[in-house]
Amino acid sequence: MTPEQLQRLAGQGFEAFPLGHSGRHICFARDPFAALVEVGEISCRVGAAGRITPQGIAVLMWREGAAWFTAKGYQQAASEEDVELLRKFQSDLEQSLLDRA
Repeated sequence: MTPEQLQRLAGQGFEAFPLGHSGRHICFARDPFAALVEVGEISCRVGAAGRITPQGIAVLMWREGAAWFTAKGYQQAASEEDVELLRKFQSDLEQSLLDRA
């Protein structure tokens, strides 16, 4: 991950939280969402983004055509706006990481 990528992400309101000592995993958050990123030598892999809750990260699930944020011991209906914001979060994160300049 380049300094330019980190700067670009910070400019978009993302906070970076390195996990572990290897530096291979970083949690990126922008309220109220977060995603885990695995940093490789050539590229980064972005995990599924979710909503930050007291029980951890709640992922978006679809049940009978309705969107829900779910985690162990937690579920909350997701509005259309929530779904769009989550998609924007994921898209912004992926686009910033794809551009290695």
